Amino acid sequence: MKIKKILSYVALLSILLTVMPISSFANESVSVARNYTDESKFVFDENTNTITKFTGDDTEVVIPTKINGVEVKAIGKMAFKGKK
Repeated sequence: MKIKKILSYVALLSILLTVMPISSFANESVSVARNYTDESKFVFDENTNTITKFTGDDTEVVIPTKINGVEVKAIGKMAFKGKK
């Protein structure tokens, strides 16, 4: 009977130790650093929050979340026309 009691305590302890690290990190914020493509390479309509043209030669572009302090909400259908 003592062995069952000891085993149940060991099992409970191992479960608690397994769950503890997950819950202790749950409230940490995660920041992601991104290298956005320079805002000056975009033609941006601040009235519609739309990128209407990309003027750069970059082959890889990371769309900024804001241009001139205004949130980007859309990319025009022809914004990347002729770009590779």
